[in-house]
Amino acid sequence: MRRGARCLLLLAIAAILGSVVVAYRAKKREMRALAPSRPQPLPPGMTSSAANWSHTQMVANHITYYIEADDFRELKDSGPEPLPRFLVLRAVRDRNPVN
Repeated sequence: MRRGARCLLLLAIAAILGSVVVAYRAKKREMRALAPSRPQPLPPGMTSSAANWSHTQMVANHITYYIEADDFRELKDSGPEPLPRFLVLRAVRDRNPVN
């Protein structure tokens, strides 16, 4: 009887492990099918590019300035100056100045 119980236990473990592997592979296949497409590679000579880029500077839960650009690009060897296509800069005044 022990030999039969041991075989049955090993068979149950193998069945559980097999079902986990099958579920893992099915989920992996599903995630691969639903994954977003890869972005296009950057053109030569460009280090970064962003659409609808924005930056906010905050001090003590108050926005000091907000910058947004429709098309942001930075070229190699151009230094820190970005090349935005359409730029909006909003500077916010402090409504409660500290005396």
